[in-house]
Amino acid sequence: DYGPWLPPTATGPRGELPGHNSCYRRDELLGYDGSLAEMLTYEDALHRDLHRRGRGLVLAEGARVRHLNVSVPRSWVRERFHVGRAFAAARSRPWPRWRRAVYALAAPLIPMVRLWRLAPVAGRTRGRPQLLRLAPALVTGLIVHAAGEAVGFALGAGSSWPVVSKIELYRERCVREGERP
Repeated sequence: DYGPWLPPTATGPRGELPGHNSCYRRDELLGYDGSLAEMLTYEDALHRDLHRRGRGLVLAEGARVRHLNVSVPRSWVRERFHVGRAFAAARSRPWPRWRRAVYALAAPLIPMVRLWRLAPVAGRTRGRPQLLRLAPALVTGLIVHAAGEAVGFALGAGSSWPVVSKIELYRERCVREGERP
């Protein structure tokens, strides 16, 4: 999820930043009035709108986020599915039904597209032996996420936002005992 922003990577102006791990100028966000919550739900839309308004995105050198990954297998699969579903529902909200249907039907292709996009990043951030060990989990996560996206494009978010929120708020419960901070 965050490979493009892992060191070593160039800092400075960027077309996108990691969703839910970025900070923004308060005055910029207040300009969104009633649509701020929706914009923060799917931050790619916020990033595109900031670009449209002539505001740049910057990957700051030295900026760090402390992030705790879900590592309990059952929780991880659940999180991957519901994040995919919520993401697709938020992304496709303004789309006509026919476009949502096309994306739902094409969802099985998503893991291949994402693997293609991840290949240069993975080669930069991980050594080949570690990458080969991670491959089964990576592919499984992409498939489960894509299944969630298919459902999100076809049926909307359903109950996914509360599930995702609970996992985010109580993440330490979804982490193996020895990996907790």
